[in-house]
Amino acid sequence: MAEGRQLTKSETQVRMAIRRPGALVQLSFWPNEAGTVGPGASEALGLPFPEDGKRVESTATRHAYRIAPERLLVMDYIQSDLFGEARRGLPPGRGAVTDLGHARMLLTLSGAHAVGLLMRAVPLDVRTQVFPAGCFAQSFVQEASVLIHRKTDSDFSLLVPTSFADSLVSNLAYSIQLMQK
Repeated sequence: MAEGRQLTKSETQVRMAIRRPGALVQLSFWPNEAGTVGPGASEALGLPFPEDGKRVESTATRHAYRIAPERLLVMDYIQSDLFGEARRGLPPGRGAVTDLGHARMLLTLSGAHAVGLLMRAVPLDVRTQVFPAGCFAQSFVQEASVLIHRKTDSDFSLLVPTSFADSLVSNLAYSIQLMQK
């Protein structure tokens, strides 16, 4: 498993690290319930929920991503009872909470050439003028679904399937080597 693996290539100014998120849950609201039960769940988790599927709402350690009209991913960088907090904030019969902590790995890319590396890997334009800080997108890398969050101009977080993490890290490391040439 690639967990904890870190690769730094100062020649290309890209830093890459991968680990498990502290906690990751999916909140699914039943049709037309997001507006009525969302505020309680948001309060229980201690962060606002994004209005659309483009922007991220964040606190010091947590991020909320609207991945569908009535579905959210909430990630905590530190180990927490995110699942329990979400369950307490969601009234019974009004939606569901799913623990995805073991389903995804958190891959971070940062540095001056992180944009160039991502442009090689995903079919998205991730330049700052098109994809500014605070935005996220769902895309594919080699047919695997990934969530890409641009945190700053040169800092990205990707949530990738656990079963795909080793392959992606290897392919990105190879791309970094190619960028050195």
